Amino acid sequence: MQVNTMVVTNDPDQDSVELNESQGCVMTNYCCRLYRYIADERPDIAEEDGDTKLWKERAKCSRFSLLYPLFAALLFLADVGMDCEIAATHFKRGDRNWAAYTLGVVVFSLVFTDCLSAIFYLEDQRDLHKTEWLTRNNLQVKPWFYAFHFIFCGRLVRCFQIFKTVRVIRGIQQQDPDNKQWYRLYISMLHDLSITGVVEAFTEEAPQVALQLYILVQRGTLDWTSFADVFVAINILKSLALFSFSVLGFCRALRLQDENSHLLELFSFASLFHFAWRLFMLVARTLALVLFASWCKQLVFIVVGVHLLFSYLILRSQPDNYFEEGSLEDRLLRCAFTFVNVFCFFPLAGKRTRNWGIPYYLVTFIENSIMVLLWYFFSINVDQVFKMIMLITEWGTFLLGLMSLLLYYGVFHPSLKYRNNGDDEEIDANDLISFKQYESNV
Repeated sequence: MQVNTMVVTNDPDQDSVELNESQGCVMTNYCCRLYRYIADERPDIAEEDGDTKLWKERAKCSRFSLLYPLFAALLFLADVGMDCEIAATHFKRGDRNWAAYTLGVVVFSLVFTDCLSAIFYLEDQRDLHKTEWLTRNNLQVKPWFYAFHFIFCGRLVRCFQIFKTVRVIRGIQQQDPDNKQWYRLYISMLHDLSITGVVEAFTEEAPQVALQLYILVQRGTLDWTSFADVFVAINILKSLALFSFSVLGFCRALRLQDENSHLLELFSFASLFHFAWRLFMLVARTLALVLFASWCKQLVFIVVGVHLLFSYLILRSQPDNYFEEGSLEDRLLRCAFTFVNVFCFFPLAGKRTRNWGIPYYLVTFIENSIMVLLWYFFSINVDQVFKMIMLITEWGTFLLGLMSLLLYYGVFHPSLKYRNNGDDEEIDANDLISFKQYESNV
């Protein structure tokens, strides 16, 4: 009788596949657990008071909220450090004027931003109700806060204060109508930090991009084997990204503090296209100014002067949502916004700003095109291929910025899904909701 036998052999390829799948599952599970741990939002209590419930939903803090002020502080230090290193690089090359200009932009921005931050702290101290709530958890403004502003570290103090406030909010365990004050304090701190960030964007990031691009164009070469040249290029990209991120953060903070506005989530397509809109528009504007200045430095001041006049006329007819019309503060603010509009559209009005946005972008596109075309046809000793690349880059980035703008407002704007459900919130052209200082209800 013949006996059938079965021989079982181990397939090494199959074992390897099973091992890889097992390791992949372990890694996936670990990432999911890590995400849930970081995204764990507190407080997890159900507030009974309607107003408190509204602000709690806006101020819920995950562990990412704990990391955000630390991340912002590191970005600030890295930004200033890289700009100072760029100044040192120019100095080592013997370009002392470029080094002085680069360092001057950094110092001016730090002084301006820290003065503004100190003014905010003075206003906080004058608000007795706000000071009372801050004192309850040792968050009140202290004298050493101002000492840090004298050494240009006011941003670090604000990040530290936000970190402590997040810990207080995450530690709330009981329902209490007074919890609303903590939620609003946190949002107020984020708003103040975002203001200093957007001020830095227009006093350091945008001018630094223009200056470093101009230096590269004047030198006429970019040696990719040179660490110094590569570092300059990286610094330009850094400044562009921080500019767009700061404007996005300001927009998010404005929506966060306005109870009638829908939130702009950080990790969303809306934020992505808002970021891209600001980024590409700044690239197009800065590139046009730099190329034109490299051909004729004198005429660029005339162009900027004409644009300043145009911006002033646009802003003149807009209502001021910040200060009393005709006051000294109102006039100073209009002057500041006029300067800001040299680089990008930033209206005073918070609603219906498409009325000014359309002529602004039309005039800006015409200006940019004329400047680049004049440089293209009349500049000498410039490679024709380089000219063509710059021409395509100029119009391409403006088109990408315009497309991002249309996608943001036409498809991904935070209020669109609510409007489709019958909500009639106005979609403005720049998200500049009326500025509201913290008002205590104690």
